[in-house]
Amino acid sequence: MNLTLPGQLPTPCAAWNVRDLVNHVVAQARRVAPLLAGVTLNEVGEQLDGDLLGDDPVRAWDGAAPIRAGDADALRTLVQPCACSPERG
Repeated sequence: MNLTLPGQLPTPCAAWNVRDLVNHVVAQARRVAPLLAGVTLNEVGEQLDGDLLGDDPVRAWDGAAPIRAGDADALRTLVQPCACSPERG
């Protein structure tokens, strides 16, 4: 990430550039903590839609790490399923 400027290179998908791809991965990484806490994708809703990179994509990328030092204990005690796909009504 530190060596690539978003928008600099194409991706295999013609509809997405590097910025779109990085934004998508950042959004997915930011969903990890709420999902591990028992929040469903429907509850997360559209909070992580749109441009999450702002004018500093590298900072957004670095800040999106889903597992922090304190979260390791929470992972060890996870005993419930994680709702990783949208609920169907």
